[in-house]
Amino acid sequence: MNNKTSQQSESIDISWHKDQQKLWSKQIEQDQVPHAVLLLGSNGIGKRSLVAWMIAKFLNISSDIATPVYPHQVPMHADVQWITLEDGKISISVDQIRALINELSKTSYLGNGKVALIEPANAMTLNAANSLLKTLEEPSGNTLIILVADRMKNIPATIRSRCQQFNIAKPSISNAVHWLKDADDSIHWNKVPEYIVSHPLLALEKKDEIKKILIFKQQLIELLIASASPIQVAASWSKEEPHFVLDWLCHFVTSIIYQVFDQDTTRGNELELPLLNKLNKLNLFFFLDAIYKLRNQSQGSYNLQMAYESLLIDWSMGIESCNKNQNIFDYLPANFFQTTNNQS
Repeated sequence: MNNKTSQQSESIDISWHKDQQKLWSKQIEQDQVPHAVLLLGSNGIGKRSLVAWMIAKFLNISSDIATPVYPHQVPMHADVQWITLEDGKISISVDQIRALINELSKTSYLGNGKVALIEPANAMTLNAANSLLKTLEEPSGNTLIILVADRMKNIPATIRSRCQQFNIAKPSISNAVHWLKDADDSIHWNKVPEYIVSHPLLALEKKDEIKKILIFKQQLIELLIASASPIQVAASWSKEEPHFVLDWLCHFVTSIIYQVFDQDTTRGNELELPLLNKLNKLNLFFFLDAIYKLRNQSQGSYNLQMAYESLLIDWSMGIESCNKNQNIFDYLPANFFQTTNNQS
């Protein structure tokens, strides 16, 4: 394990925001910084790290860090207001926004301007968003307001129209893998599914869970060659967070479908041909639908271990049962979606 893994406090440079860095630096040099910016992009790609760098650049905060870094550091500066969810809350309240507006109306303490960051912006209540509108239209002095969101949902059009939008893209898979290897070389990141690797910061935070993915795949292989018990595997899976297991299982089966039916040879193969031939390939779609149905059920509304047993028994038999009677759920137990007292 490298030094960066063992030293949790050490910052790691983020390399895939160069386009946004160049644009922001140019806007500052040309005195064309907008009053309001909306940063939009997937979770786990370093938006908040980029914002911390943008704020430092805007306020000319003395720093040795020339690029966004992980983990991000909230700038400790008298003219910076960083608004986020309060402990135990699921939304940013109108009172928080009103207090922020009051702070922004004051003169800059150090003379370089004032900055407000609101994240996640889509967590603002409607009243909070409406309270922010006038300030977005007519900010006082040299004021910069930055909104950060993982998705556009719940951000009113009136807010979006008053902001310059920065769409932050995911890093390429090769860049993400390279960054993750530098950050922590205890995991074979090139073997981790791309849907996880493409969110590298989130992947790094969940590395202990990710290590289990390689175990899940090996268990499925062992089930196909009859060297493992579906009952025992189901018991072990039921101890994990359900969405984590089911999300991976959905992606795994989807990858196999691409492997079977897609002619794109650049995709990695999830299963070797002898194992693939043990599966009823047409039933892969029915099997995937059953997983999606299970994933979309509210937790606690079904017996989790029994559900896993049903899926894994069918998998061990080459997924022959899930298309029975042309109904993808006929093979599930009658009490599949009944709450029981012995759920995991």
